[in-house]
Amino acid sequence: MAQQQDAKTTDAPGYAAFERRDDLVVYGDNALLLFVAQLKLGFDDVDTFASNSLTDGSNDKSATSLPSRPTSSG
Repeated sequence: MAQQQDAKTTDAPGYAAFERRDDLVVYGDNALLLFVAQLKLGFDDVDTFASNSLTDGSNDKSATSLPSRPTSSG
């Protein structure tokens, strides 16, 4: 099993980086979503982003994020 895990992280260094993020564990199923959003959108404060963007309910069957970005006019 260890060889499979090593091959997995070697083949997917981005996922290996996600697995090292202990701060995202508290977000459970939403952790990977937040990791990718942080990479794409470039925000620093995951907790603030999560509290403003995640729309999870007790009966929700999937992770949903509604990020907002400032738009430039001009």
